Amino acid sequence: MSARQPSVWQRKLWAAWEREKVMKIRVGVIIATVVALIAVQQWSVAAPVTVTHYQVQTGETWRSIATQLGVSETALTCANRTSSTSCPSVTASPGVGRIIHVPPATPSPTTTTTAATTTTAATTTTMVMPTTPPTTIPSGTQQPIASNFDVNAWLNGTPFNPPGNGDSTGQFRTQCEFSHLAYDDPIVYPGQPHAAHLHQFFGNTAVNYASTYQSLRTTGGSTCQGGPVNRTGYWTPTLMNTAGQVVVPALMTVYYKDESNLAVRPIASFPPGFRYIAGYNSANPSAPTHLNWYCATVQVKRQTIPSCPVGDQIIASVAFPECWNGTQVDSPDHRSHTAYLQYINGVPTCPAGYPKHLPELTELVIWNATSADESTWTISSDAMMGKTHGESFHADWFGAWDTPVQETWTQECIREFRNCIDGQIGDGRTLRQVVQYTGPSTLTPPP
Repeated sequence: MSARQPSVWQRKLWAAWEREKVMKIRVGVIIATVVALIAVQQWSVAAPVTVTHYQVQTGETWRSIATQLGVSETALTCANRTSSTSCPSVTASPGVGRIIHVPPATPSPTTTTTAATTTTAATTTTMVMPTTPPTTIPSGTQQPIASNFDVNAWLNGTPFNPPGNGDSTGQFRTQCEFSHLAYDDPIVYPGQPHAAHLHQFFGNTAVNYASTYQSLRTTGGSTCQGGPVNRTGYWTPTLMNTAGQVVVPALMTVYYKDESNLAVRPIASFPPGFRYIAGYNSANPSAPTHLNWYCATVQVKRQTIPSCPVGDQIIASVAFPECWNGTQVDSPDHRSHTAYLQYINGVPTCPAGYPKHLPELTELVIWNATSADESTWTISSDAMMGKTHGESFHADWFGAWDTPVQETWTQECIREFRNCIDGQIGDGRTLRQVVQYTGPSTLTPPP
């Protein structure tokens, strides 16, 4: 299978996805001032730190922020320019809630008077200010494991401070090819070989029943852009045709976003070892599934497998919860440590007990439509869960990103409202395209 560039249908899909969400993007702005004050308290650190980013508060200008942080006005505004030639006016408002870059502090002379002489010495001030979320590891999580390979070899481009693009939604999008099939699920059935229904895996090529955060971070290639930089395990049930063959997926597109516009509430990075499940829940069948099936050309969303024209694409989309309890990387049902945003009077809010706002993960699994009988197809979990035509579709995520790269795209793409597509991580670098899968491109017998 050769490396893919986004097809016409994928571009149309992305465009339609953005249009669908546009009505939700701006609603959080109306509570910016109130939540900003909460955010400052929530993310303040106990000891002084050197500021690298700063969240703009109500009434602040570039000049007042520069004075407050002890940095050059010109350096501050030019570090946050919105074009290649102009720097913002120092008296202008940067925009409440925006997270901006802060250049190194400018040493300022201080004068000390003694009985004999007056001398001048240079001092550098370190300040306690709102910054990106602290990197301390919450209770119940693990320490991050450093990559055991040259990360730079899997990135194209050179890091720099890119201009903002004026988007009101921060987003990072990447793609993964199909990896392998197995009757394993290291989240639901850890340590139990062949205990699950048949899954199709993307990302880490070594995922099996025994996978742990440590094994994912230290072993396996990856079918995702960036190769082992993204050793995360992504898996879903398989799609089966009427002959009982596995329909091999074309690829998976993965969105990490902030569609609620909660810029005044910093997005938390996924902690080491984090994992969760979204989609149909057999333990609570009446719960919303956040699942949609549709064709790329006719995006009429439904809960069952659609019949798409030959040459079109069949898409299953699963949206994961956006809020986290801040303490657990997993829970007994693999869901209750997270929760979906609630819209109260049109304002997106994380529910009580879930104070951390995670990047909003959506997985889109895409198959090429090659038959006219897709509406009679099923997925491997349907029979087990009492369903017939794809209603039981769900998705698992077991994080194993290179920690610095994950923090880069979280900060540069999501927190700073950049539209990062096709593996761009927001600082001028892009995840390298890789090709790992070499098996059947359409149909294959189940293992």
